Amino acid sequence: RYALPKSSLTLTLIHPTTSYTLTTDDNKWKYSVEQYIKTTALTSIFNQAMAQETYDADLAGLKWSLSPTSTGIRLSCYGFSNKLSQFATTILQKFVSSSDFCTESYFSTT
Repeated sequence: RYALPKSSLTLTLIHPTTSYTLTTDDNKWKYSVEQYIKTTALTSIFNQAMAQETYDADLAGLKWSLSPTSTGIRLSCYGFSNKLSQFATTILQKFVSSSDFCTESYFSTT
């Protein structure tokens, strides 16, 4: 909109277990609704858990989303290009290395 330096970055983490299971009898991959639902829940929980942490970046014009695909999980980031790669790296590192966002306290009501 006013010639601002915006860009986008999309990363797809390809892994068959996001939508498929390996059958033991014939050793083939078969589509699994259960796996897809688990992947959808995981990405949704992560998006909600990171909402507060990325609020300041959102106000500064950096947006992101993590969503399931038929072949894996997609991280999309867009906004001002000078901090976009650093922003995407931070989100990806938190998703891959942290299980803190999906704890029992997340599901409890206070």
